[in-house]
Amino acid sequence: QWDLICNRAHLKALTQAMYMAGLLVGSLVFSAVSDRFGRRIGVFISIALLAVCGTTSGFSNCLSLFILLRFVTGMANAGCLLVRYVFCMELISINHRTAVGFLTNIFVSLGFDMLSLLAYLIRDYQYLLLAVSLPAAPLVLFWGVIPETPRWLIAQNRLDEAHKLLMDFASKNQVSVDPAHLHHVIQVVKTAELRKDMTQKYGFLDLLRTQKLRKRTLIMGFNWFVNAVVFFGLNLNVKNLGGNMYLNFFIMCIIEIPGALICWFLIGRYGRRVPYAAFEIIGGTACMLVLAFPKTHSK
Repeated sequence: QWDLICNRAHLKALTQAMYMAGLLVGSLVFSAVSDRFGRRIGVFISIALLAVCGTTSGFSNCLSLFILLRFVTGMANAGCLLVRYVFCMELISINHRTAVGFLTNIFVSLGFDMLSLLAYLIRDYQYLLLAVSLPAAPLVLFWGVIPETPRWLIAQNRLDEAHKLLMDFASKNQVSVDPAHLHHVIQVVKTAELRKDMTQKYGFLDLLRTQKLRKRTLIMGFNWFVNAVVFFGLNLNVKNLGGNMYLNFFIMCIIEIPGALICWFLIGRYGRRVPYAAFEIIGGTACMLVLAFPKTHSK
């Protein structure tokens, strides 16, 4: 469409690079937005941007505009993934966080599998963008149904709203809660919050202030960096594998589901660190073993 061949072939890769850059920027922007204005606002802004920019990019006839829209779509996608995860964790009790965390990731894998099917059936990229972007629009209608998380409200010292929301949760789930006792607990938290220096604000740099926190932050950051490089590297390289590209992508995504279920079982039995380290070693070893296979396979 835009003659992305010969000396303009690099622009094709640029569109994907800008989308990945959007993921990076979006993870920072929407993290700050959700901390400052609420998880619900962060989720719904990202959903709205995803629907608008994803749909608009399907109609774009200008390459520069298309690249810009891909960047904003990447930002919105980061907001949907990251803030959505935090939103779910803050709505769920500690006993059920592990299950909900894995279940949400399973639905992400199912979404990728559906994408491979849609891409196989819809070969025109513009119609494909519309097919994957338009379904996000109706989700905005859930604004009046999905509440803010009580944990964020408490963190912002909006304890009366948190009390009302928790009572509403208890009523809808038919759970008996003593309003007086809950009110007492809220007042205890409120008194403790008032004793704090409310002018003290925390930001990203506070993760690096103490030696122990700095060490843990850098280790986890490096782990996320490596995992992201491997994950996106394998997915973006699927077109270079032999066989059907759509089937290869489907298999790579569907295999995440049994992997998530196995991990769910293992961390419930052995904790987080040992299974995490074991899976990192297995994944790294598998990637290194790929080098032992030839790039071409002669008959």
